[in-house]
Amino acid sequence: MIGTGVIAVGSELAIVTLTNNDPIARVLSISIVTFLGGMIVGGTTKPNLGASWGLLFCLLIATWDRHVSETILVSNSLWLLAALSLSVVCTVSVEYVFGSRTPVEDLRLQFVQRYRSLATMYAACSEDTTTAKRHEAANKVSRLAVAGASGMLDIYHVIVDRNLPTKALPPDAQLRIMVLARLMDDSAAFGFKDELFSDPAVRVRCARLAAKCAELAAASDVPSEHQALKNDLPGTDLLSKIEDLVDVLAGAADPEGGLKGQEPIIVPTNKIPLVIHGAMRKPENVAFALKISLCATICYVFYHGVDWPGISTSVTTVMVTGLSTTAAMKQRLSFRLLGSITGGLLLGLGTIVFLFPLMDSITSLAILIGAVAFGIAWISGGTRFAAIGPNIAFAFYFVALVGSRASTELAPARDRLFGILLAILVMWIVFDWIWPVRTITVMQRVLASVLNGTAELVSMDPNRASAIWMNQEERLRRQIGSNLAILRGLDETVEYDLGANPGDQAETSDLIVQASLSAAALAWSQVLFLNDVEEGIEVADRVRLGLRNAIAADLASMASAIDPERGQPAPFLVDTTTLLDDGSDEYERAIVARYIDTRNLVSALLEGETSRRGVSLRPTGQRP
Repeated sequence: MIGTGVIAVGSELAIVTLTNNDPIARVLSISIVTFLGGMIVGGTTKPNLGASWGLLFCLLIATWDRHVSETILVSNSLWLLAALSLSVVCTVSVEYVFGSRTPVEDLRLQFVQRYRSLATMYAACSEDTTTAKRHEAANKVSRLAVAGASGMLDIYHVIVDRNLPTKALPPDAQLRIMVLARLMDDSAAFGFKDELFSDPAVRVRCARLAAKCAELAAASDVPSEHQALKNDLPGTDLLSKIEDLVDVLAGAADPEGGLKGQEPIIVPTNKIPLVIHGAMRKPENVAFALKISLCATICYVFYHGVDWPGISTSVTTVMVTGLSTTAAMKQRLSFRLLGSITGGLLLGLGTIVFLFPLMDSITSLAILIGAVAFGIAWISGGTRFAAIGPNIAFAFYFVALVGSRASTELAPARDRLFGILLAILVMWIVFDWIWPVRTITVMQRVLASVLNGTAELVSMDPNRASAIWMNQEERLRRQIGSNLAILRGLDETVEYDLGANPGDQAETSDLIVQASLSAAALAWSQVLFLNDVEEGIEVADRVRLGLRNAIAADLASMASAIDPERGQPAPFLVDTTTLLDDGSDEYERAIVARYIDTRNLVSALLEGETSRRGVSLRPTGQRP
């Protein structure tokens, strides 16, 4: 953050100095910097750098529109840099003092907490209990579902960055986090379907789920013996999906112990390349950067043309809310508007009108700031509406704390709100009318990337292990895990994409997420196989090379068909009836089962079967 601030301040001062504060140069600088920021967002592994640089630069360059001394403007820029440095120091200090000392144990406890809540809920669903007791258990699952996967992923990344021992965690922890988040969402919905629990067959299946979740909670690793939850009893499609997800989490271990006790190879963040390979040349990333630049330039020129500098928040809104898909942009704009109304009009104006006249000491101001910051942090701790918190803070501090003295003007709150409304209008026209990118299209691209990454992993020859080979495996694992997180976020924004047939879009989005989870499970089965080879376990001949190559070619063909830019037919290259024989071991069965599962889901997606009535997440290889 400090580095981003230094770059923003340096860029601002360099442009003003070299051009003698020429207005045309400021306009061009807004266009160029926002374009570069958009490219950083779309083409690097640190997208926040681009958004932060563009936001700070737009804030700083707007101050040079005022008719005040250059000394004051330069001092304000340096004060901003000092404030950023102070905030970083305070954040690091607080985290050091109060942060967790045992992130591995914390992550394990997060798994256990969720498994236990699921076991309690399904136990209540399997018994002839009261609706209130069942709803109480479902509410606990719902609260954990709302928390999402972000918190667990943050702990996982801390473990990776600190290079801590991870024997207490399963080898595929990142995949399990994403699958568990999905399981929590579906289970929260299932727990309130009271009309289903009068069916004895449903109760039996819930009892088996409760037993399996209790087993997962009690075990620190994958259970040594696991039988798939066979779908031989009538039930609902949702219950079948839940059983499939539990099967992924409780995947069968190798009977000889080859999969147990392994410590996965994980990639520290500082070893991940900053620039994503090939991303800077992708047309969609360039188009996204151009849209961001166009919106910011239009807003900047407009508020100069009408001589209304108070609405300069329109430019910063573009950088705060500008995302690659139409639905995600609408979601962020909605949160931006709601946060600004809450923080600027309600809290900001309320503080100016009712509280500042009664405050006469720094103590009262500190209490006010602490109370507001606590509320904002509490809102930001969720997943669905986390973006509202920073927008409330942004609006409140810009309205109520405009200088070293208590604010007495009401116009800043009005101007900032109108600036946000201007940005919403401009971005709606550019992103939704002129240059729309639908969320389903982006999700198809991400799914194609998951399939391609899985194909590369499956085709890797374990007999050619080398440093390059290990780096490639690490890169592919990180890429697949990141893509799963992206798909989960996009799945939550589909409802904001107000295009044709929103119901079909939601169903298609759900099917894409299922296919990606299945493909990721296949990738992690291959990772376990490669890890065994690296550990010197004699398993290189267990999975036939020809079988892996054929599955990899078929996955690549699926990716070509899914990718909206290519859209090539997907001839299935593998005859599923000849994949397994009596000599096939657990490795082959796991890989083939996940392959067939992925193939069925991709087939349904390509055929447009968004209703998903005949599609199951259950691997065909695990049926009795």
